[in-house]
Amino acid sequence: MGLSFYRFRGAEGRIYGADLLGAGIGALSVLALLFVLSPMNALGLAGALGLAAASIAIFRQPGQSRRWAVLALVAAVAVPVALPLGWAELELSPYKGLSQSRRVAGARVIDRRSSPLGEVTVVENFEIPFRYAPGLSLNSPFEPPAQLAVFTDGGEAGVINRFTGERDAVGYVDYLTSAVSYHLKENPRVLVLGVGGGTYVLQAVYHGAASIDGVDLNPQVVNLVRRDHADFAGHLYECEEVSVHVAEARNFVSRGTEQYDVIQVPLLDAFGASAAGLQALNESYLYTVKAVEALIQRLAPGGLLTITRWVDLPPRDGPKLFATAVRALEASGVEAPAGRLAWIRGWKTNTLLIKNGPFTSGEIAALIAFCNARSFDVIWYPGIARADANRFNRLDEPFFYDTAEALLGPGPRALFRRTSTISRHPPMANTFRWRLVPELVALRGVGGLGLLGLGYPILAATFV
Repeated sequence: MGLSFYRFRGAEGRIYGADLLGAGIGALSVLALLFVLSPMNALGLAGALGLAAASIAIFRQPGQSRRWAVLALVAAVAVPVALPLGWAELELSPYKGLSQSRRVAGARVIDRRSSPLGEVTVVENFEIPFRYAPGLSLNSPFEPPAQLAVFTDGGEAGVINRFTGERDAVGYVDYLTSAVSYHLKENPRVLVLGVGGGTYVLQAVYHGAASIDGVDLNPQVVNLVRRDHADFAGHLYECEEVSVHVAEARNFVSRGTEQYDVIQVPLLDAFGASAAGLQALNESYLYTVKAVEALIQRLAPGGLLTITRWVDLPPRDGPKLFATAVRALEASGVEAPAGRLAWIRGWKTNTLLIKNGPFTSGEIAALIAFCNARSFDVIWYPGIARADANRFNRLDEPFFYDTAEALLGPGPRALFRRTSTISRHPPMANTFRWRLVPELVALRGVGGLGLLGLGYPILAATFV
């Protein structure tokens, strides 16, 4: 830039403007390009553009032989076509879900899509079928139907269920903790934030929802169900009561006005990454106090907001979400949030219910009946006794209940302030505290390191 300014004095504004304009167009073009090309093909094209620019410069230079310009242009065309890109391909970690699934006999990649939001891969295996049903009750009389596994950047993103319209064939969706809201509300108007492969839309259809709005950020994931594998999915997104929107979830909530009887925030991440704390640095504005407050405002009177997360031990994720809900209710002007919260736990997932109004005795009875039939534990509802909070999937102590009691009780609010996820600190999975390092190091010989959220220590090690 300095040489350009020195050589072309008086044209600094034009030069600098062209530089900024080119950089801006380039940045936006990369995003657009990644919707139509794989990352490696896009990289080859970007390299070719450098040679194309050189050919133009040679062509415009007085006294230079134009054959060099032609050669540079030919090289530019050849790079994305002839360059063997295998040498630059990123090798997927063998520990990711996609790598593991492909090692199973009968697995076959049948679809691959790429965009700035990630590389989406679809795998089928009818020899050893997929059985993806996070936290499915061990009492379930139904097994999942045939499924296509969907992976984003090699990590689990969900499945597409085979649906023929036969209700019992997908009955397993009634034995997930996320189904609890449909036993408290009949024919609800439903909003699903993060439809993925469509499991939670299918769950709403199964329970006879009057209307279903689904939202997902990635259009390629939506199109897998809507278009590419629509026959396999039973044209789920073409059902009369279903409308699926490509949008960012919080933006969709903030700009809409319709009210819902049930708002579902399903599992949006893989268990392995969540349990290891690898998502500690990932920002998510869907689990902040302001976001939960906005979701509550979209509930019809008596409506339910249900948020499902993985069960991690020691409890970290669930209690943090509960604290966020308490704070959001208080910010909404609710003086007694305890009466508007219910919380249940299975062997792998837990679901928090936030009601736009106090829970009734009939709803509490339906909640208890739902959990008893599926061997799910009720962690919290208004009036629960400590002895009732740890019956089926037993822990040494009812840790989840004790945390809820502490957050709702009249005692010090230091735990509350540390635990809730406010909008200024959106990484929901960040539960790491530096003061715990000596204790965890002391426990390393007995597996203590596995209890540490690894995101921040890895960041610190990288910085060093």
